Amino acid sequence: TVTEIYDYFRILLSRLGQMYCPDCDLPVGTQSPQEIIDAVLKEPAGTKAYVMAPVELAQGEKYAHLWEKLRGDGYQRVRIDGTTYPLDAAPEVDRRSKHEIDVVVDRVTIRPDGRSRLADSIENALSLGRGIMRLAIVDENAPEGRWGIHTYSQHRVCNGCGRSFEPLSPHHFSFNSSLGWCRACEGLGTDIGADPTALFRSLNMTLAEGAVLVWPGVGEPLFAAMLAALSNQTGLPTDVPFNLLPPKYRRLVLYGTGEEWIEVKAEGGMGNGEGPKPKSRSKAKSPIPHSPFPIRTPFRFQYKGLYPALEEASRLSPRLRGRLEHLVGEIECAECGGTRLRDDAAAVKFQDRTIDEYCRLPLGDLLPTVSKWKLPAAQKKVAGELVREICNRLTFLVDVGLEYVTLGRGAPTLSGGESQRIRLASQVGSGLCGVLYVLDEPTIGLHPRDNTRLLGALHKLRDLGNTLLVVEHDREVIDGADGLLDFGPAAGRLGGEIVAEGTPDQVAKKRRSVTGPYLSGKKAIGVPKTRRIGNGEGGMGNG
Repeated sequence: TVTEIYDYFRILLSRLGQMYCPDCDLPVGTQSPQEIIDAVLKEPAGTKAYVMAPVELAQGEKYAHLWEKLRGDGYQRVRIDGTTYPLDAAPEVDRRSKHEIDVVVDRVTIRPDGRSRLADSIENALSLGRGIMRLAIVDENAPEGRWGIHTYSQHRVCNGCGRSFEPLSPHHFSFNSSLGWCRACEGLGTDIGADPTALFRSLNMTLAEGAVLVWPGVGEPLFAAMLAALSNQTGLPTDVPFNLLPPKYRRLVLYGTGEEWIEVKAEGGMGNGEGPKPKSRSKAKSPIPHSPFPIRTPFRFQYKGLYPALEEASRLSPRLRGRLEHLVGEIECAECGGTRLRDDAAAVKFQDRTIDEYCRLPLGDLLPTVSKWKLPAAQKKVAGELVREICNRLTFLVDVGLEYVTLGRGAPTLSGGESQRIRLASQVGSGLCGVLYVLDEPTIGLHPRDNTRLLGALHKLRDLGNTLLVVEHDREVIDGADGLLDFGPAAGRLGGEIVAEGTPDQVAKKRRSVTGPYLSGKKAIGVPKTRRIGNGEGGMGNG
């Protein structure tokens, strides 16, 4: 969000993204009125509900005019921000603020013999709501604002589970908005639990390479067969680095598959259609399978996940619980998998990737990925400027040596040098001119090989028509300045006098300048003759 790249992705995903069902991973398609009626009738018999149609205020229209129009059409009630009012007693509503307005088309009791009335009400609501209707489930033991709301749409529905989806705006992809954040973590993306870094050798390793530290060696035949069976049955990729896995697969590794049984076939054709399957099979619930023996008999197991396994182990053994306390820390939210977003927004894909997958790519990989997009003419009209802005800002960040950073990196975890370069990227991307920028040692924390890249970025910001005042001691940056001011003649109360000014060549010739002799080469900081000697174990030395 600091560089605004995430904001461009939010617009891109909301306008051109393909919606997928977060449960079935199937593309979301259309739904007929009859299918919506059948879905509503699946509610328990006797359920009381409000059939409602969402409406929006037209451009320049006032709510008083909308209420009058609805009364003229025969409607009697309206639901405003979760509270139902008679249209004759509707409260004053600020048209400058965002409100959720639903017209109550009918109040019904769902039962099979009431299909005719329910069908008329649903078709009426779909017509008024332009293909979208809402069903509020009445709960007399809870305030109205906490009633369950089911959204049905003729435009967006999963063909696998029948779930309907509402249209998504850029706000639904924002973890800082109540419309888009995950309800469990409210956009933080974290929870308290066992620190995954203590459970993994490296988050950049794949499962097949042995990323999970607490699993046995992936070269052992039994474990390799169990991992392959888990992958075949659940679709879990074992050749993708763990930190690049989609959220649902990271949740699968951490929280398991529940009560689902995973089939493991025997070697030599047993259990794969080439021979009879034995009637009895062993059942193992080990969350971390381990065996040194090859597979001779087919069996099945339940994968309980890393976190449930640790929790169960800590309950069984107080001693083990004490040993596991140091593992407790911030972990990814179990509900959203660290995406920070509601499940339907997190499942939307553009160019076969979700917004979370883009945020987890290092910038050095993200830039070529975006640059290789080949968009149809219709999409270019919408995304052309967005893609251009994304590429410009990514190019600058890579140019200043931040190709290893990801968009999902939290701002508090950045070093001072990283933060300064990222803020520079946002300024270059904004295209402002006539601005005075004051930079305090921008090369701090930067490897000397990247100084030239940073200097090029500063020159680019200057060329936009800005003035840069840089406090710096690095030789390369000083040589690249248009003008220098050398302060002296000493430190403290004597340090405010300008002893030399001009171009680097001019300052190099000034006698009073302390910096000048170093620029001209008359003085130099020598390489130390005595070096600290390492201890051979990668330490800091023996001095």
